[in-house]
Amino acid sequence: MKLFKSSDANDLIQLHQSSQFALAEKKAKALLEDFPQEIILHNVLGVSLEAQKKFKEAAETYRNILKIQPQFAEMQFNLGSVLYQMGDSEDAILHYQKAIQIKPDLVVAYFNLGIAYQSQSEYDKALSAYQRAIELEPGFYEAHGSVGAVYLVRGEFDQARTLLNAALAMLDASSVSFDDAVRSSVELAFGRVELSAKNDAEAL
Repeated sequence: MKLFKSSDANDLIQLHQSSQFALAEKKAKALLEDFPQEIILHNVLGVSLEAQKKFKEAAETYRNILKIQPQFAEMQFNLGSVLYQMGDSEDAILHYQKAIQIKPDLVVAYFNLGIAYQSQSEYDKALSAYQRAIELEPGFYEAHGSVGAVYLVRGEFDQARTLLNAALAMLDASSVSFDDAVRSSVELAFGRVELSAKNDAEAL
């Protein structure tokens, strides 16, 4: 009888971390033939498939994990994320909600839930989800920016300006490596606030 070795899992994780996603996928599938109940193998397979934009296969992999461990909040979240990327916002919302039910402090689940609601123009629900993310993590500047973006869409320019300014201030104090991309999106939204407010003023 074969025994699953932690070194096999470590090797897979290293492959994924070094962006060798296709090789990680291949090796995870081979190991799963011998160890179909090992959640770590399903997990690495899922994230490796997702990294290659093989969303349908990734979703099936996450479902397999949930058959083994249905109360795995992070896998409910991962499945929701993949479904959203596949254009299935409604099912994505269901899985984000399941993740939150299992782990009420899973901040990123509230944030992604807000994104999914916003994509369906359910702005009140989106605001509620974003605000809960901010309550749990006050420095979550992406959530502040997203709240500002919702206010912008609703034409509430003063609130949008306040929230987007707050997000930019948090970015200034942050050292996260992807700040440039986030800053660009927040500044673009801020520019839209100023333009929309100017247009409204000129129309009066």
